[in-house]
Amino acid sequence: MIYILYLYFLFSISYIFMQSTSLEIAFISVVLTPFAAFIMVFLFLALHIPIFKLFNVKPHNLYLNYLNRQMITLFNHVFLRMKTTLIGSFDPTINQVIYSNHTSYSDALCVLEKVHMPMAFTPKVSILKIPFISQWITLLGSFPVDRNNSRKTLENMIKAIQTVKNGQNMLVFPEGTVRDKYMNDVENMKAGAFKLVLKAQTHLTLIKITGDIDVRKKVPFYPINRTVQVIGTYDYDSIKEIATSELSNQMMQTINTFTGHKDQ
Repeated sequence: MIYILYLYFLFSISYIFMQSTSLEIAFISVVLTPFAAFIMVFLFLALHIPIFKLFNVKPHNLYLNYLNRQMITLFNHVFLRMKTTLIGSFDPTINQVIYSNHTSYSDALCVLEKVHMPMAFTPKVSILKIPFISQWITLLGSFPVDRNNSRKTLENMIKAIQTVKNGQNMLVFPEGTVRDKYMNDVENMKAGAFKLVLKAQTHLTLIKITGDIDVRKKVPFYPINRTVQVIGTYDYDSIKEIATSELSNQMMQTINTFTGHKDQ
């Protein structure tokens, strides 16, 4: 639906520009039309925000998450020119917290495109300052991380635990920040990040993201290729007795030593 809407705006705006015989306007139309069409689609989604709030739509609502995934996919393909390959699969029948390594600011975008089930994530608190986007990710039940306010982060985690218990899945980057791009191994995972899956008493899914990482240098002139590999899923019973510090070390070592499944 989002793609159809985007194409509609794209051709409509192009048609308006084509009525002019000016070469300057024709050139501007080539540059600005895709952006203008995307803005129109973005505004279409923004109109949903008061409606979702009015009807108290839950974070795991299928329509809300469908719109979110479609918008992210459109942004990835049209503006980032990012192609993401998923190796493995996510079980849509279980509730889960997905933990991943963190090498690029586009990590959440490539994962959210490929996870075809309700999904929130852990954005930086600075994103909450952006109009519409902050309200949208709040609707999804996302768990903002404020590095300068541990008390606020704790409050947000308590809300996130309840959100996961109520049926929303969550994407977490336990490294806490984008690490050195050129370091292959994860060197540190915050143990506190694993309290979420343990307190929510749900499944833990571990993934590894590889591929192009210098997204800022490539956009929009070069295509970006990224890969999301599903390492495995652990049920709650298999991890509930493990301390968060030990669990974080185990997951870190698993990501670092993972080179792909034998059947790949």
